[in-house]
Amino acid sequence: MTELTKLKNQRKIIKAAITRIQNNVKDDDSVPELDARLLDLTEKLKEYNNIQNQIESVQVVDAEHNESYWESENDKERTSVENQYYKTLGKIKGIIIKNSPATSNPSLTPNSTTINIHNDCNKLEANEHSVNLKPLPLPTFDGKHSEWFSFFDLFKSLVHNDGNISNIRKFHYLRSCLKDEALRSIESLAVRNENYSKAIETLQKKV
Repeated sequence: MTELTKLKNQRKIIKAAITRIQNNVKDDDSVPELDARLLDLTEKLKEYNNIQNQIESVQVVDAEHNESYWESENDKERTSVENQYYKTLGKIKGIIIKNSPATSNPSLTPNSTTINIHNDCNKLEANEHSVNLKPLPLPTFDGKHSEWFSFFDLFKSLVHNDGNISNIRKFHYLRSCLKDEALRSIESLAVRNENYSKAIETLQKKV
């Protein structure tokens, strides 16, 4: 069996695992179970990207299949898996929001304020009693030093300082706010509870 065949078999196994995660997500799953599936899904995508990178590095350009052909095929391959990943990611996050105690438990104290995080994780909506406030957009940060403090001040007030949000979910919200150099600086960190503080430290050091 050639190295390329072995790699493709490994890729097939990882893609099957992503499909199982997608098919096994249920509307009545608990939040901790969904958080675990979310973490597993993220790890599987990392494994897939690693294998796909290896496949692309050993593919042979021949008379029948030139470089442009393989670039097109690899792009289709990655796009297919990424679409499945983001579809499953959105489904899990949507159920987490619906099943979170903070959004489903009506027995709130008189002066309590709940924060409902929308499915796209790009907006926060605060509701106090029966008053509906306008959605608050999460800030974005691309790595510019001059924008870090204003970004993090707002992110802290909306997410970071909220004791009702787990670190793993804070990490997901943080990643949804980042782009360009800022996002690249923490891409190597797996989305885990213990890595949230490391991600913040990494961003602070970058600026």
